[in-house]
Amino acid sequence: MSNRVGMAFAHPVVTSMFCKLQMPYGLSTPVLSLATKALSPKNAARASRLIGRVKANRAALVEALSDENFRQLGVGPLIGGNQANYVVVPILSIGKEMAKRDDDRARAIEARLRETHRVGVRYVGKAVHCEACLRVSVGTAKEHKAFLKAFEEVLLVV
Repeated sequence: MSNRVGMAFAHPVVTSMFCKLQMPYGLSTPVLSLATKALSPKNAARASRLIGRVKANRAALVEALSDENFRQLGVGPLIGGNQANYVVVPILSIGKEMAKRDDDRARAIEARLRETHRVGVRYVGKAVHCEACLRVSVGTAKEHKAFLKAFEEVLLVV
C-alpha cells in the first residue's frame, strides 16, 4: 500500500476548475501527517539526496542503452527528455527493415524478459509517439546490471 500526495501550480482560472472537480473530502489525517513529515527540512534534504541518486542512475542507464551494441541489436534512440524515473526505449526491426519500429518485437521482448528473466518492463506502444516502445524504470546500479544483461540476451534471440 502506498500514499500519494500531489501539488499543482497553475493559473487561478485553472485551479478554480480543479476545485470544482475535487471530491467533497480532503486528504486523510494520516496522509497529511506523512506529507508534513516528508516536507520537513530533515526529510527534504533526504529527498534531495534520493533525487540526486535517481538522476545519476538514470544518466548511467541512458548511457548504457545508447551504446552502439544496443543499436546493433535494434534499440532505437531513446524518446523524451529523460527527466522522469524511467526511460522510453524504441524497439526496431533487425535485418532488412532495420531502423523501422517493430511493435510485435517490442511485445515479444517484454514477454520474454518477464517470463524467462523475471524482469519487468512496461510495453507503452499504445501511447502517442511511443509505438513499439518499452518503458524501463530507473533502478539501482545492481538492478541496471541485471536488466542490461537480460535485455541483451533477449535482443539476441527475439
